[in-house]
Amino acid sequence: MRLSSACAVLFSLSLACGAAARAQALPEGLQVEGFATLGAYRVDDREAGFRADQRVPVAGTGGRWRGDGDSQFGLQMQAALGAETRLVWQLQAKDDPASRWRPRSEWLYLGWDFDASSSFKLGRVQAPVFLLSETRPVGFAQLNARPFDTIYQLNPTTHLDGASLSWTRELGTDDRLELSLAAGRSFLPLAIGSLDIRRIAALSLAWRRGDLLLRLGHSGYRGSLNYPSNEALLQQVMSGSTACLNCATVLAERAPFKQLDLKLSSLSMQWEPASGLRLQAELALRHGNTVHVPDVRGWYLLAGWRRGVLTPYAGLGELRFREPPLGLQTAPGAPAAAALFNSTLDLFLQAPHDRRALQAGLRWDLADKLALKLQWERQQHTRNHEIGSNGGSIRYPLAPPLGPGSHWDGRLQVLTVNLDLVF
Repeated sequence: MRLSSACAVLFSLSLACGAAARAQALPEGLQVEGFATLGAYRVDDREAGFRADQRVPVAGTGGRWRGDGDSQFGLQMQAALGAETRLVWQLQAKDDPASRWRPRSEWLYLGWDFDASSSFKLGRVQAPVFLLSETRPVGFAQLNARPFDTIYQLNPTTHLDGASLSWTRELGTDDRLELSLAAGRSFLPLAIGSLDIRRIAALSLAWRRGDLLLRLGHSGYRGSLNYPSNEALLQQVMSGSTACLNCATVLAERAPFKQLDLKLSSLSMQWEPASGLRLQAELALRHGNTVHVPDVRGWYLLAGWRRGVLTPYAGLGELRFREPPLGLQTAPGAPAAAALFNSTLDLFLQAPHDRRALQAGLRWDLADKLALKLQWERQQHTRNHEIGSNGGSIRYPLAPPLGPGSHWDGRLQVLTVNLDLVF
């Protein structure tokens, strides 16, 4: 089935499910809800490609419209098993490296409400990492076409298999404190490999006062990476074929695949006063023990102003990588090609992909639960746009001698049209 046909089928299915849910009374204690996005995006560049989500297998490029970036369908069923107990199952269908368009379980848990202010979940649950972690797949819940990748590409994990605990405390008539804790494990297929997280621990603390929300988040990860292309590249230099004197020692210390240890901290703000203004911002810092998931700082600021059914919006985001040079050394008297290979590899592993993202768009709420979004986005590398990248949101050929090289100027533009629905 062609991708455009798959998107249309999924969206038609969501409309049918929504109509059926409204037309037929469900058994007592059973709730069925759903969401869908029918989307298309176009990247203007022929040298570089853009992924709407780094879990999407193919990057858009060359001015061709693609329907596999944001398009998805989700269905959530909740069954009450008692006064305080419920079973929740959320299915999602989206083009990803493992399941492609086949439905997969995003959430599947038993939940207990101890009282009005605390609850416990056991099973496949949300990982409370960022401000939009819980609503990330629901396009209708987002102001823009998709969450800023300057933050959300730093942690592609959306769920974990384990448990979570949430607690709320009212501090006054207009103040509330919210605490979320989660722990477990997760396996995530990516476009260039996979991520096996054997242990995740995450917490978030949020304070609400009226229309204002401030949130702190922190999470830690232990696991391993499976990046076949990068592993083959490192094996080549560790074998001695490029006359590298210290590659075996340095790469074992700075570039492990099997002992991943990451920490991610975030600060978020959201303000939605009655005037129709909406401000949203996030800052995140990631630190790890491997250059394959490099140290990085990301942020964005998004603003919108709703006037009736129309909400124009604009936002700015930035990524800055902070990996220091590895200091790979070439043996004296080695061919110049060997020295070039080692120095290019050193730069590639530092991930010098600092970039700035600018968005502008219009959201049109066609109906109570239906929204159309038109968005223009510009991505610009601000430090190095010649070394090449085979992962993340932007992909372009590696520099010689690691790859064929490219003539990319470091800039690309993305046009997006999304139709979002909830039912």
